[in-house]
Amino acid sequence: MGGVIEINEYVEAGAIKISVKDFGIGVAEDKISELMNFSFNNKQPGTEGELGTGLGLTLCMDFIHRNSGKLQ
Repeated sequence: MGGVIEINEYVEAGAIKISVKDFGIGVAEDKISELMNFSFNNKQPGTEGELGTGLGLTLCMDFIHRNSGKLQ
C-alpha cells in the first residue's frame, strides 16, 4: 500500500476539467479501446495482484453522464 493519486482541476474553454492520475500498473494499449465496452470482461490483476470488477469505471461513467460530462 501507500500509492499516490493526483487530482487536479482547471477551467478550459468555459468548462471545468478534472484530471485524475494514479501510479498503478496501468492498462495495456491494446485494452484501452475495450474499457468503455461494459459487456466485455475487463478484469485484470491490480498492482498487488487483486482482481477488479470494473465497477469503479462504471460508477464514474454514470456520474459523468448524469452531470453532462465526458471522459477523455
